[in-house]
Order: sequence, then structure tokens, then C-alpha cells
Amino acid sequence: GAISHKAVAALAGLGWIGKSMLLVTEEWGPRVRLVTVLTDFPLEPGEPLECRCGSCRACVEACPAGAVRDVSFKLYPPPLYECFDARACSRRLKEIERNPRYGEEVCGVCVKVCPVGQERR
Repeated sequence: GAISHKAVAALAGLGWIGKSMLLVTEEWGPRVRLVTVLTDFPLEPGEPLECRCGSCRACVEACPAGAVRDVSFKLYPPPLYECFDARACSRRLKEIERNPRYGEEVCGVCVKVCPVGQERR
């Protein structure tokens, strides 16, 4: 079956799931790409990190689709539909795709405005 790189990374302590439902790392914020490497090398996992978004609302306020909801949680987010409106995000991405100025079906506003890891940009 399918496996969520984001969920595995969060469980391994590489970062936390933020209000935007993206993996947020201390060093890079949500500006990360995840891949899988299969190995038999013994690795020590970290501990899951609590969400450190706190009262920050940068992604909530900046989302042009209004898809990011201001839901606070500690370790594990509630069901996606309570935190993030995937349909609103999808509709916005379709609008972007139709606009020849963009050329890609990517928004990324929530990634851009997240203050975590900004100094690394």
C-alpha cells in the first residue's frame, strides 16, 4: 500500500506537521522534499515532535484559497478535513493551472510565508 513520507518523517522526529499539514523542520521549515531510501543499516529513530506552530497564523492568513484552517494540536493533527480544505486548495490550483503566467499547478504560498527556516532561504 501507499506510505506517507510526511507521516513517517514526523514519526521519526525529523519535524512536525504544521497547520498547513506540511512537514515543518527546525532548519528548513516546510521547504523540504522527502524521498525513501531502503536500507538494512541500523538507524536510531528520533522521537515525534509536537507541533510548534503555536499562535502563528501566517499560513492561515496567506492561503489564497482559504484552505488552511487555524486548528491547534500538539502531536498528531486531527483528521485532514478538520484542518485543511483540500477541495478549496484543489480549486485554487486549477485556477493557477489555467493562468498562462504561472505554467505550473503549484501555489506554495503557505511554504513561502512560514517563518520557520526563513533565515535559510
